Amino acid sequence: MTLLGIVFFALSCCIALMNLSGVIAAWVRRWKGIDRGFSCIPMLTFLASCLAFRLAGSTLVGWCFIPVLLDPFTWSLIVLPFFLLWRYIRTR
Repeated sequence: MTLLGIVFFALSCCIALMNLSGVIAAWVRRWKGIDRGFSCIPMLTFLASCLAFRLAGSTLVGWCFIPVLLDPFTWSLIVLPFFLLWRYIRTR
């Protein structure tokens, strides 16, 4: 079970790295004048990290959730309600 937990942890790291590199690439494209965004994979990092913690909790302990903290999509979910509230108040 520990090996399967490590596999899910590696999957979580790969997804977080892909999301982060995609957001950076979108910023570079926008800086060059190409206005195309990037679509992140929603919540898959969190799901894979939870599975890794469940399968190999004693081995990985808190390391499982490092990719979740590095994933820009997770932060966008946290910031989104505040941004929408700010935009609603500003347009009133």
